[in-house]
Amino acid sequence: MTSVARANLNGLLAILFWSSTALLFTFCDTFPPFMLAALTSLTGFFVFFVKWLLFREDIRAHFAIPWWVIVFCVVGIGGYRALYFFSLGTVPVVEASLINYLWPVLVVVFSSFLKDSGFRPHHLVGALAGFSGVVILLSRPDQLFGDVAFGHILALFAAVIWAGYSVLTRFVPSYTGNTVPVSFLFSGLILFAISLSTERFDYVDWGQAPFVLLMGVVASLGYFLWDSAMKKGHIQILGVASYFTPLISTFLLIAFAKAMATAGILFATMLIVIGPLIASKEKVVAGYNELNRLLRRR
Repeated sequence: MTSVARANLNGLLAILFWSSTALLFTFCDTFPPFMLAALTSLTGFFVFFVKWLLFREDIRAHFAIPWWVIVFCVVGIGGYRALYFFSLGTVPVVEASLINYLWPVLVVVFSSFLKDSGFRPHHLVGALAGFSGVVILLSRPDQLFGDVAFGHILALFAAVIWAGYSVLTRFVPSYTGNTVPVSFLFSGLILFAISLSTERFDYVDWGQAPFVLLMGVVASLGYFLWDSAMKKGHIQILGVASYFTPLISTFLLIAFAKAMATAGILFATMLIVIGPLIASKEKVVAGYNELNRLLRRR
């Protein structure tokens, strides 16, 4: 297997790992959200710390990051995780997960305002498709948005925070792949302190702890694999493939009997996947051309 093919495989594995987050949450849902976010963040840092030791990297160099960049990343990564876990714990997991996955289309829309071409009609169509999926998800036959709860709003805020964070990283010159694990450490410590002062643990099933650790390992490995994929793989193809994350996530929940395969959920999933595909039609076309070129070589 060539280095490029291996990088592409790493990217696909990262997408699969990230898609499993909602499913893994269902196996550790007795943990309060701040503690869950803290433990998964600290576990993620530990995974990278082990990697630094194995590859004999200069650990001090990884911490040579301006304090304001760390604050920015803690707010982005830590805030996103806390809101996401709060939403997963308060509304049906599949609904919180799907609303959270509005972030890909939001990234495309937010990014469009930074380009010379600006906001175009297909960006609007893509955004409308994604939000139409949410409307279907949260509405009843007799009432529009009849099933909206606070957890759904939190999931939407999580999507906005992650999309905004992802776009703003382009303007942070000190932002590198090493910034993420350091952010895991500081956000984990802050969230841990918040959890100890605000949350109760008398209802926690500590037998679920292995799934908490697994979630942290899977998420951090996803970042590691994705970084490798972006450096050596086919960026356009992997970028388009990442838009199918909500589809994979929903399929896993249904396959493990954690969600019902209702018409509403399936249709909402389809629209939320189609949204970013329409909004980023240039990337989709480029990805298709690149994939076609690779297949012709063979």
